[in-house]
Amino acid sequence: MGDNSTTEHASKLETPVEIRERAENTLGMLIENLPMGLIITDERGQITDLNESSLRMFGYSRQELLAQTVEILLPEHLRNSHQTHRGSYTKHPHARPMGIGMELFARRKDGSEFPVEVSLGPLASNHGMLVSSTIVDITERKKIEQQLRLAQRMEAIGQLAGGIAHDFNNLLAVIIGSADIILDELPQGHALAKKIEMIRKASSSAADLVRQLLAFSRQQMVQPVVLDIKKIVERTRAMLQRLIGEDIELTVLMEDSVGSIKADPGQIEQLLLNLAVNARDAMPKGGHLTIQACNVELDESEKRKHHPVVPGPYVMLAVEDTGCGMGPKTQARIFDPFFSTKELGKGTGLGLATVYGIVKQTGGYIWVYSEVNQGTVFKVYLPRTDQAVQPAEREQPEVRALQGSETILLVEDSESLLEMAREYLESIGYTVLGAVSGEKALQWAREYAGPIHLLLTDVVMPEMSGPELAKRLALLRPGMKTMLTSGYTDEAISRQGIFDSSVAFIQKPYRPKALARKIREVLDGTPADIQITSLKK
Repeated sequence: MGDNSTTEHASKLETPVEIRERAENTLGMLIENLPMGLIITDERGQITDLNESSLRMFGYSRQELLAQTVEILLPEHLRNSHQTHRGSYTKHPHARPMGIGMELFARRKDGSEFPVEVSLGPLASNHGMLVSSTIVDITERKKIEQQLRLAQRMEAIGQLAGGIAHDFNNLLAVIIGSADIILDELPQGHALAKKIEMIRKASSSAADLVRQLLAFSRQQMVQPVVLDIKKIVERTRAMLQRLIGEDIELTVLMEDSVGSIKADPGQIEQLLLNLAVNARDAMPKGGHLTIQACNVELDESEKRKHHPVVPGPYVMLAVEDTGCGMGPKTQARIFDPFFSTKELGKGTGLGLATVYGIVKQTGGYIWVYSEVNQGTVFKVYLPRTDQAVQPAEREQPEVRALQGSETILLVEDSESLLEMAREYLESIGYTVLGAVSGEKALQWAREYAGPIHLLLTDVVMPEMSGPELAKRLALLRPGMKTMLTSGYTDEAISRQGIFDSSVAFIQKPYRPKALARKIREVLDGTPADIQITSLKK
């Protein structure tokens, strides 16, 4: 019985030939099911074998490719140069890892081109040298790399814009403030009044440009509240219709259950207006503008297509036009500040840059879909919130008077702005102690004999910041109130640690009367109406 068992067991053992055949079959199945393409060519470049992934990648059948030269899988303009490279490789065969060497574009059967990475390896055979080419479609990776480069470029431009905005805010505060003061002092009908008014209007326009730069760089002061997006769209609908003109038909589609977002209402209105203006300019002969809002869920698949994306619930706001559309090169630059396809003098090139900044500052995403002569759709995704919509605040009553008799310690490292603000505040009754640094302010606090009712200080200054100065002065002058001002952006201010909504703050460039009203609010105990917050992502 034992002998029969041994004989039976021996008959079940595979022979070396059977083992080799089984291994070859297994290897063949592995190669056939590889997630990347594998193509075998001979010394003449003819395709002798390829796997299923290659067929799916290029859209051919196996019979269509066998015996064809590998150049059939390349765009026509690359075929001659590839033949030269192939000949050189055949003379000196060597392993070339993935990603080493020139970047290639491949061509599918339908004529579409796509980027690939290729690794090469020589194979010795009974029929001469063969070359194995492992091919990976890197279309998605290229999209991610392009989005990353765009984000880096936007970040660099944004930092530059924020720095420029600070310096301009200080300069504009002096120009606008001086123009206001001169106009108030000139008698009615004075010959210079019209010219001063022109200076003031031009300066105000410059201040608007600075605000748009700050919006683009995501460093604008914002007051986020929970908003009903339907009410925002409806509130701006009449304005949008006037803006786009009678030859453009406006359609608004609102999902009944569209959710709420947390954002600055003024910024969302500006976003809609800027996108509507962009659509109008793309339809000079009229057309159709559609605004749509609905709830969406961004999942992992969207994260792969649009890196980086945080999956979750969003409100999608789409603005679609039937205009001239854009090609890929234009689409790559539409959010750059000062880039415009309009003729000189027809726009600042900040409209879409502002939209981009608002979306990013609100924590959202914006994607554009467009083809030449096929129209454009901008899709904006803003994070959805379950918080209750906040009721609109009642209008604050006008401050009864601007004049005062209190003493103000004014700390400002811009000497021209310090001089302008001091002269104006003294003209309406205040006693002003001017200081260009924190140390000088501390000296005033120690040596001034009378009471100091208010510290009005710039936030970001050399050697000692405004908040640090306020803390030190609180020990010397416990009853003194504090008010902050800055031409810097919210990122710079947030680094100073100011997030308390009870802190009184006025953004530069300020108008003299606006400054006076704010000072009276603080001195009279009225709660500050500006919240300092940072939403930069």
